[in-house]
Amino acid sequence: MGLLKRGDWGEARWIEYPDREAGDPLPLFARPFEIEQRRTGRVVRARLYLSGVGLHLARLNGKAVTDEVLAPGNSNYQLSTEYRVYDVTRLVRPGANTVGVELGHGTALVSRSVTNPATGRTAPYSWWQSQVKGSGTLSAPAAAFGGGPHFGGGTIGLAPTVRALTSAGRDDVLWKVLQEDTRPSYGYFMAPTTANPGGLTTIPEQWDMGNSKNHVILLQIEEWFHGALAGIRQAPGSVAYRDLVFDPRVVGGLTHAEGSYRTPYGEARSAWTLRGGTFRLTVTVPPNTTAEVRLPEAGRGPYESPAGATPRHAGGDRPVFTVPSGTYGFTVRNMPAAP
Repeated sequence: MGLLKRGDWGEARWIEYPDREAGDPLPLFARPFEIEQRRTGRVVRARLYLSGVGLHLARLNGKAVTDEVLAPGNSNYQLSTEYRVYDVTRLVRPGANTVGVELGHGTALVSRSVTNPATGRTAPYSWWQSQVKGSGTLSAPAAAFGGGPHFGGGTIGLAPTVRALTSAGRDDVLWKVLQEDTRPSYGYFMAPTTANPGGLTTIPEQWDMGNSKNHVILLQIEEWFHGALAGIRQAPGSVAYRDLVFDPRVVGGLTHAEGSYRTPYGEARSAWTLRGGTFRLTVTVPPNTTAEVRLPEAGRGPYESPAGATPRHAGGDRPVFTVPSGTYGFTVRNMPAAP
């Protein structure tokens, strides 16, 4: 049962330790409580709803309530904190009980400053987060072309930037950004250095290759590889990839691309080629799912669709089909190369 409104938390309050100094050990919060003895002699159902700024590990009567670590996960603490719900029926007993919570900083207390490479502005990490809260916009990260065709976003702004450009059909912008090899760029990571003569084979935490050399913060571009170049996405409103969209984007000098994604129903696959003005697309739709197949906007020539593909609409230069599970091939002729 989710707690969706402030009132759902009832009399729950934040627990604080106001006298703690920076550098002091984190406190262990504990509280005893009583469960009234009933005729059945057992607890029928009990849940623990727990939220915290940072990380937490809860125990009931000395036993961990979960084997999960680093809960409840990272979030933008200027906007919200996540919470967890644990079924603790087996741990609660009639009579006296004690609940305890150990705390960890996580990313809630980050003392270092962050520099926006596009603007050169340096400010505390928490300040960049507060800009998202205060304006409702991504004001801190640089635009994709701020100071040249380079990325300037990070943990907060990079994913929305990639998704916004993809949604607007500006894959050409993302393609041009990927051609850069000066900082900040992915090409910069691949350039030979004394420490890495063959370039990095992992993605670092920062555009200047500071801190961790193997991190997820700057990996949002991978979403574009799967969702735009290969074109495999979950349909809006779908649950667990029950409905798919195949929408490959032909961009730059690419003549072929392929990719796959393992959904709960099986593997979804897309592969396309563009040679001699002929675009060919093959898609594989997992069992018990359906898919919408969108052929490229630039396709102005005649197109061929397989048996089983139902035209949804063909407004302008964009043929769209729906297909059930199976493998299907589509062809568009007289298609110009992407700019």
